[in-house]
Amino acid sequence: VSNHISNFDPILTWHIFGLDKIIFITKPENFKQPFFGRIIHRLGFLGIDRENPRNALKTIQKAAGVLKEGEMIVGVYPEGTRNKSGEGLLPFHHGALKMAQLANVPIVVMSVQNSPAIAKRFPWRGTDVYLDFLEMIPASDVQDNKTVDLGNHIRNVILEKIESTEKSSDQDL
Repeated sequence: VSNHISNFDPILTWHIFGLDKIIFITKPENFKQPFFGRIIHRLGFLGIDRENPRNALKTIQKAAGVLKEGEMIVGVYPEGTRNKSGEGLLPFHHGALKMAQLANVPIVVMSVQNSPAIAKRFPWRGTDVYLDFLEMIPASDVQDNKTVDLGNHIRNVILEKIESTEKSSDQDL
């Protein structure tokens, strides 16, 4: 579970975990993108219908099945879309966390920072991007809490990291 600020976020996560170890839940429109859509389809990404709760639940149950098999990690951006402002966090969609409860697996909380700068600098200059592992919530805690409570906790952990980084950046100026 991570914040989502750039189209590069899944690519960076692939780089860390490996293409064959992680899939993401994404909007169905991404499968229609030229070239990229074919890649994510072959990698096993799962499309979630955000307009139809019944179809969304089917995707969550399918993701839980993938997690139960234990061979893949399922990446989720609970903000539901990219936060293009880069400030703070958008409201969370807590239902996405249900898959961890159904699969009885832990949740790893991450934050991504500075990935939008890649588009401005690539290919001529490198960019420092930070993927921080903030917390691992044990499966027992995932089971014992409501998804809303988990989501609020995760949101606070990520927001605290973002704000602390912004404060330290301001002090560096």
